[in-house]
Amino acid sequence: MSFGLSVAFFLPPGHCVNRFDSRPGRAFLKHHFAGFLRCVGNISAGPSGIFIDSQVQDMEVIQVGVYPPPYGGISVHLSRLKEHLDMNGIENMIIDVSGISTAEKTEKKIRLMGWKKIIPFLTFRKRSIVHYHLYYHPRELACSFISGVRHRKLLTLHNERFLSVLDGIPRMLQGTFLKMLNSMDFVVVANDKCRKMAGQIVDDERKIHVIPAFIPPLDIPSLPPDGPIMQLKKKHRYLISSYAFNLSFHQGEDLYGIDMMIDLAARLTNDGLDFAFCLLLPNVNDIEYFNELTARIKALGIQDRFLVVTEPVRTASSLWRESSLVIRTTNTDGNSLSIPESLAVGVPVLASDCVPRPEGTLLFKSRDLEDLYLKTRDALSRLEEAKEQALLFRAEDNAIKLMELYKSLVNEDARGHRE
Repeated sequence: MSFGLSVAFFLPPGHCVNRFDSRPGRAFLKHHFAGFLRCVGNISAGPSGIFIDSQVQDMEVIQVGVYPPPYGGISVHLSRLKEHLDMNGIENMIIDVSGISTAEKTEKKIRLMGWKKIIPFLTFRKRSIVHYHLYYHPRELACSFISGVRHRKLLTLHNERFLSVLDGIPRMLQGTFLKMLNSMDFVVVANDKCRKMAGQIVDDERKIHVIPAFIPPLDIPSLPPDGPIMQLKKKHRYLISSYAFNLSFHQGEDLYGIDMMIDLAARLTNDGLDFAFCLLLPNVNDIEYFNELTARIKALGIQDRFLVVTEPVRTASSLWRESSLVIRTTNTDGNSLSIPESLAVGVPVLASDCVPRPEGTLLFKSRDLEDLYLKTRDALSRLEEAKEQALLFRAEDNAIKLMELYKSLVNEDARGHRE
């Protein structure tokens, strides 16, 4: 079925979204989305879920980005968005530029393509909605510009580094790059700060929409009880967790703050705190720096309590749910999924103040180890209060907001045809 007649968003009857209790899916939606749904538009509820009514013509949604593996914020976002598009009977596909082929991708008909193939593919594809997710490849915008006459187009800027990307483009090409960017029908950003930044390069600010990347997982599997994470947890009172997509640097410092995590763990160990630390690091892309970090862990004598998991964890929420505290030590950020994922399962989050954070997040001063240490000690010492603050977070399924943008483009096309 394609994007037509009606768009239905629902969780199957009896489906549970994990928080402290196990509320059925529809009760969860009512609890968390009630205020949001009032803002969406023409919505009505039926026995199977929530329906967005629209009389629209057929149009396919094509996502261009990365599908897991590799596991990261963008790839998980695309995966969950596809689940909701499929669940609602909306014709869609993902063009995966990761170059990583798996049996699951083949089974789900994920199309692996290089940029040279994407241009002719989109040029001769039927008129569709093409949603780009990789601004950091100028070739992506070139694809949209060359093949863009045929399609409606969206671009999601998944973090706040897009202005620095523009600065890195040769000045003689920046005008062309901006023209490509402004050819988008919509530009989606993570927060109001990014909206203001995008306003510097997007001529028509009405095109800019703030839609965070977080889409709640439909299911959170349990971690294997005999696996290394759960075995480590059994030995300690507290489990602190974090996530780094890879080993990266921003302005000469560890972007994800792994160096700070290690120093924090050393100080907490010296205090005699009974804790363990688990870091998800699915992409070890810098062996030299990785070896430097592991050597420091051993030198500080914390190797028995500091676990680095380099094998992908399919649903990171499985770890967050088992954690006492999740920390986010980035020095720049965008759509950090680990924060809303943790808050959504009732686990406190302590994050740097480098960008605006969701309501319910505890904050420390970015790149300030002393403040991180003090705030961590404070959160663990009053854990029940920290959990209460986490409950201030209200999850919005942003898949609905994106589907509303798609619907507006389809309706606009339909009006154009009628005229």
